[in-house]
Amino acid sequence: MVIQLDPELAAVILKGSYTARYRMLTFYDGRPSLPVALEPMPTGDLSSSADGNVQTSGRVYIRTDRFETGGQQIIPRGMRDPLAPFGQEVELRLEVLTGSAPIGSVPLGRFRITEVPTIEQTSKRLAARGIGYGLAVELQIQDRFEAIEANKFTEAVTPQGTSTWAEIRRLCPFPVVFSLPDRPIPPVFVYPESRLEALQKLAGNLDGVLHATRAGAITVRPAEPNLNIPTTDLTGTIRDVASGLSNDLRNVVVLKGKTVNDVQIVAVSRITVGPLAHTGPLGPRVEVISESEIDSQYDAQRAADRHLARLSGQTKEVTVTCLPHPGIELGDAVKATDPASEIVEVGMISNIRYSMNPTDLMQVTLTIPREVIPWG
Repeated sequence: MVIQLDPELAAVILKGSYTARYRMLTFYDGRPSLPVALEPMPTGDLSSSADGNVQTSGRVYIRTDRFETGGQQIIPRGMRDPLAPFGQEVELRLEVLTGSAPIGSVPLGRFRITEVPTIEQTSKRLAARGIGYGLAVELQIQDRFEAIEANKFTEAVTPQGTSTWAEIRRLCPFPVVFSLPDRPIPPVFVYPESRLEALQKLAGNLDGVLHATRAGAITVRPAEPNLNIPTTDLTGTIRDVASGLSNDLRNVVVLKGKTVNDVQIVAVSRITVGPLAHTGPLGPRVEVISESEIDSQYDAQRAADRHLARLSGQTKEVTVTCLPHPGIELGDAVKATDPASEIVEVGMISNIRYSMNPTDLMQVTLTIPREVIPWG
Protein backbone atom coordinates (compact mmCIF):
# COMPACT_ATOMS: atom_id res chain seq x y z
CA MET A 1 0.00 0.00 0.00
CA VAL A 2 1.71 3.18 -1.19
CA ILE A 3 1.63 6.09 1.25
CA GLN A 4 1.10 9.49 -0.35
CA LEU A 5 3.75 11.79 1.11
CA ASP A 6 3.82 15.57 0.89
CA PRO A 7 6.06 16.43 -2.11
CA GLU A 8 8.49 18.48 0.00
CA LEU A 9 8.73 15.70 2.59
CA ALA A 10 9.18 13.06 -0.12
CA ALA A 11 12.01 15.09 -1.71
CA VAL A 12 13.85 15.39 1.63
CA ILE A 13 13.52 11.64 2.28
CA LEU A 14 14.71 10.77 -1.23
CA LYS A 15 17.76 13.00 -0.80
CA GLY A 16 18.57 11.30 2.51
CA SER A 17 19.80 14.45 4.28
CA TYR A 18 17.49 14.52 7.28
CA THR A 19 17.16 13.53 10.91
CA ALA A 20 14.18 11.88 12.55
CA ARG A 21 12.42 11.76 15.89
CA TYR A 22 9.41 9.86 17.15
CA ARG A 23 6.23 11.16 18.77
CA MET A 24 3.37 9.30 20.45
CA LEU A 25 -0.24 10.51 20.66
CA THR A 26 -2.71 8.87 23.05
CA PHE A 27 -6.39 8.06 22.49
CA TYR A 28 -9.26 6.59 24.48
CA ASP A 29 -12.69 5.80 23.03
CA GLY A 30 -11.65 7.50 19.80
CA ARG A 31 -10.69 10.83 21.39
CA PRO A 32 -7.28 12.29 22.37
CA SER A 33 -6.58 11.52 26.01
CA LEU A 34 -3.54 13.76 26.58
CA PRO A 35 -3.07 17.38 25.44
CA VAL A 36 0.51 16.83 24.27
CA ALA A 37 2.51 14.28 22.30
CA LEU A 38 4.94 12.12 24.26
CA GLU A 39 8.46 11.34 23.09
CA PRO A 40 9.40 7.64 23.34
CA MET A 41 12.74 6.78 24.86
CA PRO A 42 15.32 5.31 22.42
CA THR A 43 15.19 1.81 23.92
CA GLY A 44 11.94 0.71 22.27
CA ASP A 45 11.27 -0.86 18.88
CA LEU A 46 8.49 -1.50 16.38
CA SER A 47 8.36 -4.56 14.10
CA SER A 48 6.03 -5.42 11.22
CA SER A 49 5.79 -8.87 9.63
CA ALA A 50 3.76 -10.26 6.75
CA ASP A 51 3.39 -13.53 8.72
CA GLY A 52 1.07 -13.98 11.69
CA ASN A 53 -2.30 -12.59 12.68
CA VAL A 54 -0.93 -9.41 14.27
CA GLN A 55 0.83 -7.35 11.63
CA THR A 56 2.80 -4.93 13.84
CA SER A 57 3.84 -5.02 17.49
CA GLY A 58 6.43 -3.33 19.64
CA ARG A 59 7.67 -1.89 22.91
CA VAL A 60 7.56 1.77 23.82
CA TYR A 61 9.22 3.35 26.87
CA ILE A 62 8.03 6.73 28.12
CA ARG A 63 9.69 8.95 30.72
CA THR A 64 7.89 12.19 31.58
CA ASP A 65 6.34 14.22 34.41
CA ARG A 66 3.16 16.14 35.11
CA PHE A 67 4.68 19.44 34.04
CA GLU A 68 5.24 18.01 30.57
CA THR A 69 1.68 16.68 30.22
CA GLY A 70 -0.21 19.83 31.14
CA GLY A 71 -0.52 18.76 34.77
CA GLN A 72 -2.43 15.57 33.93
CA GLN A 73 -1.49 12.50 35.89
CA ILE A 74 -0.71 9.66 33.48
CA ILE A 75 0.47 6.91 35.79
CA PRO A 76 -1.90 4.09 34.78
CA ARG A 77 -3.69 3.32 38.03
CA GLY A 78 -7.26 3.19 36.77
CA MET A 79 -8.78 1.41 33.79
CA ARG A 80 -9.57 4.69 32.00
CA ASP A 81 -6.15 6.31 32.44
CA PRO A 82 -4.38 7.29 29.20
CA LEU A 83 -1.70 4.59 29.35
CA ALA A 84 -3.78 1.69 30.69
CA PRO A 85 -4.31 -1.46 28.55
CA PHE A 86 -8.12 -1.46 28.48
CA GLY A 87 -9.01 -0.11 25.06
CA GLN A 88 -6.46 2.72 25.11
CA GLU A 89 -4.63 3.34 21.85
CA VAL A 90 -1.52 5.22 20.76
CA GLU A 91 -0.45 6.62 17.41
CA LEU A 92 3.26 6.58 16.69
CA ARG A 93 4.56 9.17 14.26
CA LEU A 94 7.96 9.65 12.64
CA GLU A 95 8.84 13.33 12.36
CA VAL A 96 11.36 14.38 9.70
CA LEU A 97 13.63 17.37 10.32
CA THR A 98 16.29 19.26 8.41
CA GLY A 99 18.53 20.75 11.06
CA SER A 100 16.13 21.59 13.89
CA ALA A 101 13.22 22.48 11.62
CA PRO A 102 10.40 19.92 11.26
CA ILE A 103 9.44 19.30 7.62
CA GLY A 104 6.55 16.97 8.32
CA SER A 105 5.50 13.78 10.05
CA VAL A 106 4.03 10.47 8.96
CA PRO A 107 2.02 8.02 11.11
CA LEU A 108 3.62 4.63 11.67
CA GLY A 109 0.34 3.15 12.86
CA ARG A 110 -2.48 3.14 15.40
CA PHE A 111 -1.86 0.58 18.14
CA ARG A 112 -3.64 -0.91 21.13
CA ILE A 113 -1.88 -0.89 24.47
CA THR A 114 -1.97 -4.57 25.46
CA GLU A 115 0.25 -4.62 28.56
CA VAL A 116 2.07 -2.28 30.93
CA PRO A 117 4.83 -4.54 32.29
CA THR A 118 6.70 -1.94 34.36
CA ILE A 119 5.82 1.37 36.02
CA GLU A 120 8.26 3.53 37.92
CA GLN A 121 7.23 6.70 39.76
CA THR A 122 9.69 9.23 41.18
CA SER A 123 9.43 12.71 42.64
CA LYS A 124 11.71 15.66 41.95
CA ARG A 125 11.84 19.35 42.73
CA LEU A 126 12.10 21.68 39.81
CA ALA A 127 13.08 25.32 40.37
CA ALA A 128 10.11 27.72 40.41
CA ARG A 129 7.67 24.88 39.71
CA GLY A 130 7.64 22.92 42.95
CA ILE A 131 7.54 19.13 43.24
CA GLY A 132 6.79 17.12 40.12
CA TYR A 133 6.08 13.44 39.82
CA GLY A 134 8.16 11.63 37.26
CA LEU A 135 6.98 8.58 35.36
CA ALA A 136 8.83 5.85 33.54
CA VAL A 137 6.57 3.26 31.94
CA GLU A 138 6.95 0.40 29.48
CA LEU A 139 4.12 -0.24 27.04
CA GLN A 140 3.54 -3.33 24.95
CA ILE A 141 1.56 -2.40 21.83
CA GLN A 142 -0.06 -4.29 18.93
CA ASP A 143 -2.06 -3.18 15.91
CA ARG A 144 -5.83 -3.39 15.77
CA PHE A 145 -5.76 -6.97 14.49
CA GLU A 146 -5.24 -7.90 18.15
CA ALA A 147 -8.68 -6.51 19.03
CA ILE A 148 -10.32 -8.15 16.00
CA GLU A 149 -8.80 -11.53 16.93
CA ALA A 150 -10.14 -11.21 20.49
CA ASN A 151 -13.64 -10.35 19.20
CA LYS A 152 -14.63 -13.86 18.10
CA PHE A 153 -18.11 -14.69 16.91
CA THR A 154 -20.49 -15.79 19.66
CA GLU A 155 -22.81 -17.59 17.23
CA ALA A 156 -22.76 -18.94 13.70
CA VAL A 157 -22.38 -16.15 11.13
CA THR A 158 -23.09 -16.38 7.41
CA PRO A 159 -22.74 -13.81 4.62
CA GLN A 160 -25.65 -11.37 4.36
CA GLY A 161 -25.08 -10.48 0.72
CA THR A 162 -22.93 -11.17 -2.33
CA SER A 163 -20.44 -8.27 -2.09
CA THR A 164 -17.10 -9.18 -0.49
CA TRP A 165 -16.39 -5.57 0.49
CA ALA A 166 -19.85 -5.17 2.05
CA GLU A 167 -19.16 -8.24 4.20
CA ILE A 168 -15.73 -6.93 5.23
CA ARG A 169 -17.31 -3.66 6.28
CA ARG A 170 -20.10 -5.48 8.15
CA LEU A 171 -17.78 -7.77 10.11
CA CYS A 172 -14.95 -5.30 10.80
CA PRO A 173 -15.28 -3.17 13.98
CA PHE A 174 -12.88 -0.52 12.58
CA PRO A 175 -13.04 1.79 9.55
CA VAL A 176 -12.59 0.04 6.20
CA VAL A 177 -10.76 1.47 3.17
CA PHE A 178 -11.79 0.00 -0.19
CA SER A 179 -8.87 -0.95 -2.45
CA LEU A 180 -9.02 -4.00 -4.76
CA PRO A 181 -11.99 -4.56 -7.11
CA ASP A 182 -15.01 -6.18 -5.49
CA ARG A 183 -15.90 -9.81 -6.20
CA PRO A 184 -19.03 -11.82 -5.51
CA ILE A 185 -18.97 -14.22 -2.59
CA PRO A 186 -19.27 -17.86 -3.74
CA PRO A 187 -22.72 -19.44 -3.16
CA VAL A 188 -21.47 -21.52 -0.24
CA PHE A 189 -19.07 -19.55 1.94
CA VAL A 190 -18.54 -20.70 5.53
CA TYR A 191 -17.03 -18.39 8.14
CA PRO A 192 -14.70 -19.82 10.82
CA GLU A 193 -15.31 -18.95 14.48
CA SER A 194 -12.57 -16.33 14.45
CA ARG A 195 -13.67 -12.92 13.19
CA LEU A 196 -10.11 -12.18 12.07
CA GLU A 197 -9.89 -15.45 10.12
CA ALA A 198 -13.25 -14.67 8.51
CA LEU A 199 -11.94 -11.30 7.36
CA GLN A 200 -8.76 -12.95 6.11
CA LYS A 201 -10.87 -15.42 4.13
CA LEU A 202 -12.83 -12.54 2.58
CA ALA A 203 -9.58 -10.81 1.69
CA GLY A 204 -8.44 -14.03 0.01
CA ASN A 205 -11.61 -13.96 -2.09
CA LEU A 206 -10.27 -10.66 -3.47
CA ASP A 207 -6.88 -12.32 -4.13
CA GLY A 208 -5.46 -10.10 -1.42
CA VAL A 209 -4.16 -9.96 2.13
CA LEU A 210 -5.84 -8.21 5.06
CA HIS A 211 -3.88 -5.07 5.92
CA ALA A 212 -3.93 -2.43 8.67
CA THR A 213 -3.25 1.07 7.36
CA ARG A 214 -1.11 3.63 9.17
CA ALA A 215 -4.30 5.44 10.22
CA GLY A 216 -5.70 2.28 11.84
CA ALA A 217 -8.22 1.45 9.12
CA ILE A 218 -8.52 -2.05 7.66
CA THR A 219 -8.04 -2.69 3.95
CA VAL A 220 -6.83 -5.40 1.55
CA ARG A 221 -3.49 -5.25 -0.26
CA PRO A 222 -2.53 -7.38 -3.27
CA ALA A 223 -1.12 -10.76 -2.28
CA GLU A 224 1.57 -10.40 -4.94
CA PRO A 225 2.65 -6.85 -5.88
CA ASN A 226 3.87 -6.05 -9.38
CA LEU A 227 7.65 -6.22 -8.99
CA ASN A 228 8.08 -4.84 -12.49
CA ILE A 229 6.90 -1.45 -11.20
CA PRO A 230 8.60 -0.76 -7.82
CA THR A 231 6.80 1.94 -5.85
CA THR A 232 9.77 3.03 -3.73
CA ASP A 233 13.55 3.22 -3.94
CA LEU A 234 15.69 2.40 -0.90
CA THR A 235 19.40 3.13 -0.60
CA GLY A 236 21.39 1.31 2.07
CA THR A 237 23.46 -1.73 2.95
CA ILE A 238 22.17 -5.02 1.51
CA ARG A 239 23.15 -8.16 3.38
CA ASP A 240 22.05 -11.75 4.07
CA VAL A 241 21.76 -12.43 0.36
CA ALA A 242 20.81 -16.10 0.27
CA SER A 243 21.92 -17.83 -2.91
CA GLY A 244 21.23 -21.51 -2.26
CA LEU A 245 18.77 -23.64 -4.19
CA SER A 246 16.73 -26.64 -3.08
CA ASN A 247 14.34 -29.15 -4.61
CA ASP A 248 12.29 -29.08 -1.40
CA LEU A 249 9.21 -27.94 -3.26
CA ARG A 250 6.00 -29.30 -4.77
CA ASN A 251 4.73 -29.18 -8.34
CA VAL A 252 1.42 -30.97 -7.71
CA VAL A 253 -1.09 -30.17 -4.97
CA VAL A 254 -4.11 -32.37 -4.27
CA LEU A 255 -6.64 -30.75 -1.97
CA LYS A 256 -9.29 -32.92 -0.31
CA GLY A 257 -12.18 -31.81 1.82
CA LYS A 258 -15.89 -31.86 2.56
CA THR A 259 -18.64 -29.28 2.27
CA VAL A 260 -20.92 -28.48 5.20
CA ASN A 261 -23.31 -31.02 3.68
CA ASP A 262 -20.61 -33.72 3.91
CA VAL A 263 -19.98 -33.83 0.15
CA GLN A 264 -16.45 -34.93 -0.80
CA ILE A 265 -14.47 -32.48 -2.93
CA VAL A 266 -11.10 -32.99 -4.60
CA ALA A 267 -9.14 -30.31 -6.47
CA VAL A 268 -5.77 -30.73 -8.21
CA SER A 269 -3.32 -28.04 -9.26
CA ARG A 270 -0.16 -28.82 -11.29
CA ILE A 271 2.83 -27.06 -12.78
CA THR A 272 2.68 -28.03 -16.44
CA VAL A 273 5.50 -26.08 -18.12
CA GLY A 274 9.05 -25.02 -17.36
CA PRO A 275 11.81 -26.68 -15.32
CA LEU A 276 9.41 -27.49 -12.48
CA ALA A 277 6.79 -29.22 -14.65
CA HIS A 278 5.55 -32.45 -13.10
CA THR A 279 6.14 -34.20 -16.45
CA GLY A 280 9.74 -32.94 -16.75
CA PRO A 281 13.11 -34.19 -15.43
CA LEU A 282 12.25 -33.12 -11.87
CA GLY A 283 9.31 -35.52 -11.82
CA PRO A 284 6.09 -35.27 -9.80
CA ARG A 285 6.49 -33.88 -6.28
CA VAL A 286 3.07 -34.16 -4.71
CA GLU A 287 1.54 -32.54 -1.64
CA VAL A 288 -1.83 -33.82 -0.37
CA ILE A 289 -3.70 -31.31 1.80
CA SER A 290 -6.87 -31.95 3.78
CA GLU A 291 -9.16 -29.10 4.75
CA SER A 292 -12.13 -29.63 7.00
CA GLU A 293 -14.45 -27.01 5.49
CA ILE A 294 -14.61 -26.40 1.74
CA ASP A 295 -17.44 -24.24 0.46
CA SER A 296 -17.51 -25.37 -3.19
CA GLN A 297 -15.47 -26.92 -6.02
CA TYR A 298 -14.58 -23.39 -7.12
CA ASP A 299 -13.32 -22.54 -3.63
CA ALA A 300 -11.35 -25.80 -3.45
CA GLN A 301 -9.61 -25.12 -6.77
CA ARG A 302 -8.66 -21.59 -5.73
CA ALA A 303 -7.25 -22.98 -2.48
CA ALA A 304 -5.26 -25.65 -4.33
CA ASP A 305 -3.84 -23.03 -6.69
CA ARG A 306 -2.82 -20.83 -3.75
CA HIS A 307 -1.12 -23.75 -2.01
CA LEU A 308 0.76 -24.66 -5.19
CA ALA A 309 1.96 -21.08 -5.66
CA ARG A 310 3.30 -21.15 -2.10
CA LEU A 311 4.83 -24.65 -2.18
CA SER A 312 6.49 -24.27 -5.57
CA GLY A 313 8.05 -20.91 -4.86
CA GLN A 314 11.79 -20.42 -5.08
CA THR A 315 12.50 -17.22 -3.19
CA LYS A 316 15.34 -15.55 -1.39
CA GLU A 317 15.41 -12.87 1.28
CA VAL A 318 17.71 -9.89 1.67
CA THR A 319 17.97 -7.36 4.48
CA VAL A 320 18.34 -3.68 3.70
CA THR A 321 19.69 -1.36 6.43
CA CYS A 322 18.88 2.26 5.66
CA LEU A 323 17.65 5.58 7.03
CA PRO A 324 14.14 5.40 8.51
CA HIS A 325 11.71 5.71 5.59
CA PRO A 326 8.17 6.52 6.73
CA GLY A 327 6.69 5.98 3.27
CA ILE A 328 6.98 2.17 3.04
CA GLU A 329 4.65 -0.58 4.19
CA LEU A 330 4.38 -4.34 4.18
CA GLY A 331 3.64 -5.69 0.72
CA ASP A 332 5.22 -2.79 -1.16
CA ALA A 333 7.33 -3.53 -4.24
CA VAL A 334 10.71 -1.90 -3.57
CA LYS A 335 13.95 -1.39 -5.49
CA ALA A 336 16.93 -1.47 -3.08
CA THR A 337 20.40 -0.26 -4.06
CA ASP A 338 23.66 -0.75 -2.16
CA PRO A 339 26.10 1.93 -3.43
CA ALA A 340 29.13 0.22 -1.86
CA SER A 341 28.62 -3.23 -3.41
CA GLU A 342 26.56 -2.04 -6.38
CA ILE A 343 23.98 -4.74 -5.59
CA VAL A 344 20.47 -3.93 -6.78
CA GLU A 345 17.49 -6.03 -5.68
CA VAL A 346 13.75 -5.73 -6.33
CA GLY A 347 11.34 -7.50 -4.02
CA MET A 348 8.31 -7.36 -1.77
CA ILE A 349 8.64 -5.96 1.76
CA SER A 350 7.95 -8.80 4.19
CA ASN A 351 9.42 -7.33 7.41
CA ILE A 352 10.14 -3.85 8.75
CA ARG A 353 11.86 -2.97 12.01
CA TYR A 354 12.14 0.52 13.48
CA SER A 355 14.19 1.35 16.55
CA MET A 356 12.77 4.12 18.72
CA ASN A 357 16.28 5.59 18.74
CA PRO A 358 16.01 8.28 16.04
CA THR A 359 19.71 7.95 15.21
CA ASP A 360 19.43 4.23 14.45
CA LEU A 361 18.91 2.86 10.97
CA MET A 362 15.86 0.78 10.07
CA GLN A 363 15.90 -2.78 8.74
CA VAL A 364 13.74 -3.92 5.84
CA THR A 365 13.47 -7.52 4.62
CA LEU A 366 12.67 -8.09 0.95
CA THR A 367 11.31 -11.38 -0.36
CA ILE A 368 12.48 -11.90 -3.93
CA PRO A 369 11.25 -14.57 -6.37
CA ARG A 370 14.06 -16.35 -8.20
CA GLU A 371 11.98 -17.14 -11.22
CA VAL A 372 8.46 -16.54 -12.42
CA ILE A 373 6.96 -20.02 -12.67
CA PRO A 374 3.95 -20.51 -14.98
CA TRP A 375 1.53 -23.13 -13.68
CA GLY A 376 -1.98 -24.30 -14.21
